[in-house]
Amino acid sequence: MMLFAGDQKVEHLNDDFFGPGISPEDNDPEHLFKIAASLKLGHFAVQMGLMARYSIDYPEVPYLVKLNSKTGLVKTSQEDPSSSQWLDVDQIEDFRKESGLQILGVGYTVYLGSNYESQMLREAAQLVYKAHRLGYVTVLWMYPRAEL
Repeated sequence: MMLFAGDQKVEHLNDDFFGPGISPEDNDPEHLFKIAASLKLGHFAVQMGLMARYSIDYPEVPYLVKLNSKTGLVKTSQEDPSSSQWLDVDQIEDFRKESGLQILGVGYTVYLGSNYESQMLREAAQLVYKAHRLGYVTVLWMYPRAEL
């Protein structure tokens, strides 16, 4: 599966999309949608807010909705990483039916070793169960974040 990740716009904010040596078009969230539309890919992973805003102009793109995210504003050294679910699979299914978009999957990030690991694993298990019942592909991003 070719997965084009567009979730960094929320997670990295402007750290990777604005500044010296970075093309000004990279600061525009729609730029990611233009790239996705020009590729032959399996899924374009993006949060619902960006998808709701830009996907009407890119209905041919196969989408995978990222159901949780966090920014890097609170550094791991300040607080244990946690990334709670923003939306549930039923809401994605409703949006898919209403919009007619090619929403083919959902994704979720878990920070293994975090004090919030059990909460994130439970949310992940629940969404995988619901997503598979609806025929969605499910991607889990797993990152170790334990203090050593």
